[in-house]
Amino acid sequence: MTLKEILKPVRYIIIIAAIILNLSCNYFTEPEPFVNKDAHPPKTHYENAKLINYSEDQIVTGTITVGFSLDWDPIYTDSVIVFVDSARIAKIVPSVYYPLQFKFKINTEAWPNGKYNIILYAYKIPSLNDSLGTMSLLTNALYIYKTSLIFDNTTPTAPTNIKVTLQNNNAIISWTPTNFNFFHSYIIRKNGVIIDEIYSQDDSTYIDSTLPDFFNFYYEVGDSITGQKAAYSNAYNLKQGETLSINPAYYIMDNLNDQVIFADSKYLTSVSTQTHEIINQVPIDFNASSALWAKSVSGDTIYCWNNSNRYFYTYGVNQLNIIDKRHIGTNNIANALSTGPDGKLYISQSNLKNYLFVYNNFEKVNTVIAPAVNFESISRFLSISPDGHTLLDVEDNGIKKYSIDNGTITYKLQSAIQDHIDLFWTDWSNSRIFIKRQDKIVELWDTQTLNSISSFDLPASEPNVSNITAIFANINNLYVAYTINFHNSNTTLLAEYDIISQQLKNSWIYPSIVNSILGSKNGSYLFLSTSTNQWILDIGANQ
Repeated sequence: MTLKEILKPVRYIIIIAAIILNLSCNYFTEPEPFVNKDAHPPKTHYENAKLINYSEDQIVTGTITVGFSLDWDPIYTDSVIVFVDSARIAKIVPSVYYPLQFKFKINTEAWPNGKYNIILYAYKIPSLNDSLGTMSLLTNALYIYKTSLIFDNTTPTAPTNIKVTLQNNNAIISWTPTNFNFFHSYIIRKNGVIIDEIYSQDDSTYIDSTLPDFFNFYYEVGDSITGQKAAYSNAYNLKQGETLSINPAYYIMDNLNDQVIFADSKYLTSVSTQTHEIINQVPIDFNASSALWAKSVSGDTIYCWNNSNRYFYTYGVNQLNIIDKRHIGTNNIANALSTGPDGKLYISQSNLKNYLFVYNNFEKVNTVIAPAVNFESISRFLSISPDGHTLLDVEDNGIKKYSIDNGTITYKLQSAIQDHIDLFWTDWSNSRIFIKRQDKIVELWDTQTLNSISSFDLPASEPNVSNITAIFANINNLYVAYTINFHNSNTTLLAEYDIISQQLKNSWIYPSIVNSILGSKNGSYLFLSTSTNQWILDIGANQ
């Protein structure tokens, strides 16, 4: 076989291969080039972003969650790439189960304050009749959504001068409005929990009407940029005890067999310091406002001198029954009353002169008339030491100290400060006296020397204090009732001071004037009497 005959079939094979190759070039197109969706793609088609929870150029701060929607069914969306200006921050692939949840987070604190473009590059799986043109199902259509937000992470200014007062069982929270340029809202928090939000920057008052009878709250007011980031005011504590359904009391006595006894114009009422329930209530035939009260050292007896009819009353504590009632043969006005551990009653009385009388079971046993110990002015308070050997007499010109020895009363010392003393509380166990001077001054004195040791300043946040109406002290704390003017009505600021540091620890507001304060034997409660009601205040956590 010749060479020509051998090459002939090879030639036909080459021709057929060429024909096939030519056909393939005519009927098949090249695949689409690779699209890198993680890069900043070219701008091919613009739409307005349909943000769900933010509007264009809205001020935002902190970490925000942005939601948006698309013009087409999100299930046909391949992916969405999110940019803040030129910085890629997220890639979103729709879920089969949650195809409508297109959300992403932006931490605005990663950028300086300013206006930023939020750009969404959405890759759509188009149909054969897509608006971008008839294309292969292998090609993704690109839409670009663009809007802008303003990032501002400037710390807002906290409201100042926050005050809380009680009125008609509502807590009225007030503050000085802020002037922050990017104000969004005031946020009200109670015990750290947000209870409301106010969107008017000029508002300065909020009323919390959700108060129970017994509570311990603290309130804060925040100035917010976005409703999330806020600067809060200093907390304002508000504590209130249970109210008692009895008449306004003129005098209260405690440490009486776990009872506290209120004396008002019609009744004596005993209340349990354990259950806070009324134990007994008995009528009285005189007005307690014109009477002097004292309790026995043992706490089982109450004594009352009624200046209206000059009668002495003796009550048993447990039943509030009258043990004795008698006229003791004097028409003098009594100014102060105290009891000693020996069962004797010490009464300062005045007629033309001022004298100290001592009674034993209503029988006069001693009358101090010697010029050296005559009371030079009206005695306002008397206090006998627990051992019965020292008597303190508070007069208009200071405090005088007397020794008591076998019935003999001897003058010992006059206080260096000779001033009008309006209120007086003696803590014999710790050798100290708490007094009110000149309407607004509370001082601590030493019972041994009758010298001033320290004073307690008015709360700086309350410039409208007009008077001090009651004081009481326990081992650790001093309680002072200040009259203040709030919303054109007189209320009481009850201030709690640390006795050692003289620093203000807590304060409470009451809707009327507190005229008497006493503490329970266990130190956990305060009993307060106002012109409208009585309160039991739980202070156990502060002891």
